[in-house]
Amino acid sequence: MYPGLEQRRRCVTLALILFISFFLCASYWLWSGGEHVRLVPSFQNGGAVQDGSEVKEAPKDVVTKPSLVPAQEEYTPKTGTGELRPDEIVLSEYDEAPIREMCANTSWADSRNVVVNCAARVGGVGNVRQEFLVCVRQAIEIGASLIRPDIMLRSEGLIEYQNGPVHNMSYLFNLELFDARLRSACPHMPIYNDLAEVERVGEIAKVDRPWDLPKEQGVQLSFTAWAQLNRQARDKITVITMPRITGQT
Repeated sequence: MYPGLEQRRRCVTLALILFISFFLCASYWLWSGGEHVRLVPSFQNGGAVQDGSEVKEAPKDVVTKPSLVPAQEEYTPKTGTGELRPDEIVLSEYDEAPIREMCANTSWADSRNVVVNCAARVGGVGNVRQEFLVCVRQAIEIGASLIRPDIMLRSEGLIEYQNGPVHNMSYLFNLELFDARLRSACPHMPIYNDLAEVERVGEIAKVDRPWDLPKEQGVQLSFTAWAQLNRQARDKITVITMPRITGQT
């Protein structure tokens, strides 16, 4: 009755048959030419014993597929080469030239008589790092010795951070690397471990830096000028205790 409709049905049927045939042929080709997934659990190897009975060996015709995740190779740096260890990779981006230039333009004549002390820094890794950098820069600006900054640990609940135990900077950073790089860039800067080490060198006089630098004739003093005005007697070592820049007193 409708010859055109009947012809369309035959074409659709033929197209479906061709598609299914192509799909089956392609699947068989992939299956016959590729690797197969292991069909037997890995614990059923020949000679394995489970529950007192020997498990049969896997059939010889089963093709096993190797693991898709490659085994991690243990890193062993080559001796006698310039290859960096994983903990030294960060050094590849370190450039001490700006620090060396700043230190070269600073007078270190009074470095033994003035000491910058940045004790008990608090905060996360970012805050503590910034505290350390500012402390080092301030010591360089006035040509002073440096007491290596340390960290005040927080309580386990992270609530109390004003009265915790104090740990040296190795709690978060590489202490030996810090010393080596700073001494390389600033060879004239004396570095002390703590205040007690300074006291063994000579009598000290502590000076607390104010939050706001005072003004002289309406002009706010720079930190370097303030440090010079607050120098103590020549027979004493002036120890400048720096506040925390984070505002956590």
